[in-house]
Amino acid sequence: LLARQAATETLKAVPADSELARRVLIERGRANNHLGAPQLAIADANQVLRASPQNAAALSVRGVALIGLKQPVDARQAFQTLRDLQPESDALQEAMGWLGISQVLTGDPNAAVRTLGENAQNTVGEGQTFALAWLYVASERQRAGQGTVALSPHLGGQDRTSWPGVLPHFLQGAASQDELLRMAKAEPEQARLRLAEAHFFIGQKLLLQ
Repeated sequence: LLARQAATETLKAVPADSELARRVLIERGRANNHLGAPQLAIADANQVLRASPQNAAALSVRGVALIGLKQPVDARQAFQTLRDLQPESDALQEAMGWLGISQVLTGDPNAAVRTLGENAQNTVGEGQTFALAWLYVASERQRAGQGTVALSPHLGGQDRTSWPGVLPHFLQGAASQDELLRMAKAEPEQARLRLAEAHFFIGQKLLLQ
């Protein structure tokens, strides 16, 4: 919230058509996505894209916002445009997990498995953990039991005693639902978001059985 407020104040003090203004809009868009305000995020991204149609970071912000708005087809197109226009950009590497999610949501698990598998290999930390979680979903949609196979080589690098590292262990069957929820609630200030994420993947696991 503070990042969004700071960006808004900065925008009042810089020329609207400047490169600095575009960078601040992108940061505000990211903050809006993180705060669950995709309508505001997409407005920030679109403002940048009107002046700079190939801006990789703005395309990424727009894609994430479209997923938040439950428009996965448009989100996938945004990420695909980013990959076509800026194949070597840092923004694309950061967005690969989201591209994989959009592929799952548009019913293309084969493409999602390729994208998320590559993303899991090339990222670390929470980005890798959530790539693995979605890789499980995509793999199970390919064939029952395939999600467990896909996760097995990566579990050694995931900390079962903390969030979100426990998530792949739960999906793979090594950690219980109670364990997952306990880790999600461990930090009260993050509990609401993490519990929502935990229940989402609990639901996905049930649907895929």
